[in-house]
Amino acid sequence: MPLIQKDSPEESAINQALTNWAQGDCTLDFRDFFYAADRKTALTPEAAYLEEDELQVVISEIEGCMVVTQTCDIVRSCTQRPFIQVAPLVRVIDAQVLREIRIGNRPNYVYIPGLADSSLVADLDRIMTVEKSIITTWTPIRGCIAENDARHIGQHLGRKFSRFAFPDDFNQFIHPLQRRLSDKHNRQTQEGDALRKLQEIRIQADPNWNAAEITVYLLFILEASVNRALKVGGKSWDEWGQSWVQLLAPHSRYQMATPQFVSLEDLSAQHYLQTDTLDLDHLSLSALEKNIQ
Repeated sequence: MPLIQKDSPEESAINQALTNWAQGDCTLDFRDFFYAADRKTALTPEAAYLEEDELQVVISEIEGCMVVTQTCDIVRSCTQRPFIQVAPLVRVIDAQVLREIRIGNRPNYVYIPGLADSSLVADLDRIMTVEKSIITTWTPIRGCIAENDARHIGQHLGRKFSRFAFPDDFNQFIHPLQRRLSDKHNRQTQEGDALRKLQEIRIQADPNWNAAEITVYLLFILEASVNRALKVGGKSWDEWGQSWVQLLAPHSRYQMATPQFVSLEDLSAQHYLQTDTLDLDHLSLSALEKNIQ
């Protein structure tokens, strides 16, 4: 069949249908995820069952998908910008893991308010491209309910692809702390209770990450409802901070400053932007996968 032409009735119909879609919108109508693989070097069960030892397209079943493309690009003419990107939906069966995704502690996944009742989230490790004409045949589910939802989804998408790359030796240095926080976060213990009151952990290097000697500042950002004057699990927040920092072995390049416990309201925009997020998602992937279908 011939290509759809610019200014044709077919183009107008597709462009009009695209106005019903926005970034973060979802559908349950599309259940196939496509990716390229080779059976000789298979990394997924689906690839291992390919019939030929050559590059092929693999199709795996999914729950649906979320539109990743920004809204302004979705509505641009389908003949000039024919593609959009979508991410498959996966179901999270553990409430605590779902909470971690919702507050942004699992950057590989995006929480979708419009699908909160179904516990479905978007898996950003598996983004694929489809032609815009395909999504016009799907029934859209609005992903953003409240006014700030679109901003939050956009921020989480941006974070996935713009996370700061810490120096390799710092990653090795900080690993015991990351491991501890990741392992204890979901435990029904006093330490677990304390960790679940953290909204985010951010890091700042002084003078900078290229210096020969660096003072590392840890900012533990508490949820807005937390009263810092009250002890948690029999310890003050300063005591928790010292116990976590003591997990780190002395290092010739990195010196840890006294940890700080703050709320977002305490930080200026400039101070926030001078810090980078310490993610924990890559440290407990096997446990996470057990709670995602």
